[in-house]
Amino acid sequence: MNYIGATWNKWNLHIHTPETAKNDNFKGDWDSYLNKIEESDIKVLGITDYYLIENFKKVKEYKDSGRLENIELLIINIEMRLENSTYGDKGVNYHILFSEEVYNSIQEKFLNKLNFEYNDQTYNATKNDFISLGKSFSGNAKLSDKKALEIGIEQFKVNYKEVKRVLNENKSIFEGKYLIGVANSSNDGASGIKDNQMKGIREEILRSCDFIFTSNPGDIKYYSNSHERKLPCIHGCDAHILEKVCNPDLDRNTWIKAELSFDGLKQITHEPISRVKIQKDHPDEKKNYEVIESVTINDESNLFGNQNINFTSGLNTIIGGKSSGKSLLLYKIAQSINQSFIDKISDEKLWNNNYKNSVIEGLETNTIWRNGIKSNIDNQEGNITYIPQMYINELAEREDSPILQEKLINFISENKHINTELEQLNNLEKQISKDNFQQIQIIEEKSRHKIDIEMKKAEIGSLSAITQELKTLQSEIDIRVAESNIDSKNVIKYKDLKENIKNEYEKIKAIEKCEEELISLQSNIKEYFQNFVNSLDSQVYPEKLLSQYDLFKQNLNNDKNTFIKEIEQVKNHEITNKKTIIDTIGELEIEIDPYKKLMEKKDEIEKIEKKKVIEEDKITSIENYENEIEEVLQSKNSAISQLKENTKIYYETLNQVIKSINNNPIKFNDVTIVAEFKENTKTFETFLEKINQRSYLPKDLFISEDEHYKIKYNPSDIEEIISTIILDTDELLNLSESKFKKHENRYLILQSYLQPMLSLHLTMKDNDEVISKMSPGKSGLVILKLLINTLNDNHPILIDQPEDNLDNRTISTDLVDTIREISEQRQVIMVTHNANLVVLTDSENVVVANQDRLKKENFQYDFEYINGPLESNIVEENKGLLKEKGIKTHIFDILEGGERAFSIREKRYEVSYDK
Repeated sequence: MNYIGATWNKWNLHIHTPETAKNDNFKGDWDSYLNKIEESDIKVLGITDYYLIENFKKVKEYKDSGRLENIELLIINIEMRLENSTYGDKGVNYHILFSEEVYNSIQEKFLNKLNFEYNDQTYNATKNDFISLGKSFSGNAKLSDKKALEIGIEQFKVNYKEVKRVLNENKSIFEGKYLIGVANSSNDGASGIKDNQMKGIREEILRSCDFIFTSNPGDIKYYSNSHERKLPCIHGCDAHILEKVCNPDLDRNTWIKAELSFDGLKQITHEPISRVKIQKDHPDEKKNYEVIESVTINDESNLFGNQNINFTSGLNTIIGGKSSGKSLLLYKIAQSINQSFIDKISDEKLWNNNYKNSVIEGLETNTIWRNGIKSNIDNQEGNITYIPQMYINELAEREDSPILQEKLINFISENKHINTELEQLNNLEKQISKDNFQQIQIIEEKSRHKIDIEMKKAEIGSLSAITQELKTLQSEIDIRVAESNIDSKNVIKYKDLKENIKNEYEKIKAIEKCEEELISLQSNIKEYFQNFVNSLDSQVYPEKLLSQYDLFKQNLNNDKNTFIKEIEQVKNHEITNKKTIIDTIGELEIEIDPYKKLMEKKDEIEKIEKKKVIEEDKITSIENYENEIEEVLQSKNSAISQLKENTKIYYETLNQVIKSINNNPIKFNDVTIVAEFKENTKTFETFLEKINQRSYLPKDLFISEDEHYKIKYNPSDIEEIISTIILDTDELLNLSESKFKKHENRYLILQSYLQPMLSLHLTMKDNDEVISKMSPGKSGLVILKLLINTLNDNHPILIDQPEDNLDNRTISTDLVDTIREISEQRQVIMVTHNANLVVLTDSENVVVANQDRLKKENFQYDFEYINGPLESNIVEENKGLLKEKGIKTHIFDILEGGERAFSIREKRYEVSYDK
């Protein structure tokens, strides 16, 4: 026999039947009444009547005979009126829900003990006394029994204290088998007692109750959340007519999450918010593909024996003694759904997977999702977050690790704006790293190029020496000209003629080049035209277009010939110009001839002039090299400026991301994620290894502390570190090689220096306490909150012993609240040894694990499991000791403090009224 835990079902705890004592409009149609119930999806009925229980017995007989198969549980609802009246002048509507177990005692031990006095006569809550009271009150002894019964019940009022007294007198019978409730309407409920003088009475009536009959959202909010006792609210169809059977007003169905038993119903008094909802639709809104429904470890041997274990959609806890198969079960579920997740956390080296390469590892496990999809190692479906034992503790001890940073980054990245900024920062860092590498290459290349140019320039000689040499040569020329008696005008005239001849020859060269280009153009046009025509001729044309096509070709040919003629005209014009220039050269040669003869005596002058030209060429080369050096320096300085700009952009962007995160705090469970600057120790240590620290250290950036260096910066003034790095960039580029260690490259050192010295670092604060200052237990709790809140996805969380390293106070408050909150949103399957994490979390489904190779406690297999809700005391006889105890008993036996945890839970919403 296998059970499920506490699940949501519709409970209709206020429904009258045909033959009800008052307002019976069913006309005795029991068959239609039963049909209406059978057509519904109700699981539990509270069969209601006024002080009478005969109709409950009748419904029970119908069910025992095969009707109402959809109904799992029948509860007795005795409706009565208190002697206290409302503004509507009606008695307050008071209800007692009894377990069927005490049916045989209700009349004798309870109803018979209630009395009402009228006209000096005492009447008890029996059918005969109601009839007698009705006849007496009406003054009509001949009144029909049916009418007299109705009148008698209408008049019969009780005192709430008397009701409690009678029940307490028979405590051995009724204790734990009843719940008291009151309606809250202003007409016939507690809200109708509004006179301030009656306020105390109203409060006392409420204090006598375990629940409130109301479906009003305002009432529910008040009683379940704000009222001093936090009373649960329930509702029923209150049917007195066929049309209303299982059809509550406004579709306000009562949904209760519990075992379908009276003990299950009692859980709403301990959990008035989470165990009961009044609404139209099913309260469980979790997606079917995000809820594990059951698990089977396939094993034909005596180890597991193909047992099936059911799970609910909320909190499932797995308990058991040491080595009972708790963690094993959790691991096999995780392995069957997402082996890669297990591999990932194994690679993080924070958890030792003891199941790897064991017999357990190889056992096939089938996990069934609520949508019917099966997942196993060969066909993985769905997703989980698996947190194995001690994983959180290890992570807490390495709170500065990249693993935790990655998880924090993933968490804040769920914020689209922050995610965009983080992506931009990440891309910027990569882009700047790449760009810095390229700029440093440019700087190195330009620096080497500058050295090469300067060496070539130095090989030419000194500019001042060459200039002086030119002056000397010019002086020698002047002396020689004077000695040759050559008129300076002649010399000038000779030079002018010589220059003119040179220029005319240059014109001829230009004309000849133009002629070549024109000839080539003519040839190209003819060739292109012919190829174009051939291409057109290769096409197939309709008959009607052939004449047009021939005309088109003719026109093209005419245009081509016209253009070639124009080219020919230009060419002829150039030839004419060439002839004119040749004639001009001839005239200039005739004119220069007498000057040549005059200048033949000036050979020495020409030789000196040649030397002068050589020196002038040297000056030109030097000037060219200087211009080239200037260009190289511009490129180098531009690259240096880009490095500085990159530095500025990176740190300003980093600063902006940190501010953005902190100005828009991302919180979960009172924990805030905080962004800050973090020193990249490896980066600056790599830099420091490359320099002689004794002779050089950027003191504006580094400070010595305990024989170690730290970065000197002010988080509130990021501009300071930007300016420091920029200044040090210039210094490194001009620093003597002696400041570096042997064989170290200046540019590689610069590249190392410009790696981010500071980066984004995320930490967590619980209120104002930073995680690094917390105890291991508390930091572990904060990390747990992070892990179970990470991701927008709502897939199940599998967690093994989250209470490790936590004190019991923290477990029973912070951890309990955390688990309760997350299980509202996601399915949780948790292994624990702590009673508070089972009981105070109101675990929907408790799985009890046991290993017994000798079969003293187990029935068939070495590992056996049973499961059910907290309140379950269902047992199976002759199936081994494990199954012969209920879930609650197992909690008492296995978990230290189990009884105390139940006591705390049951008293959670009680208030002491002794003043």
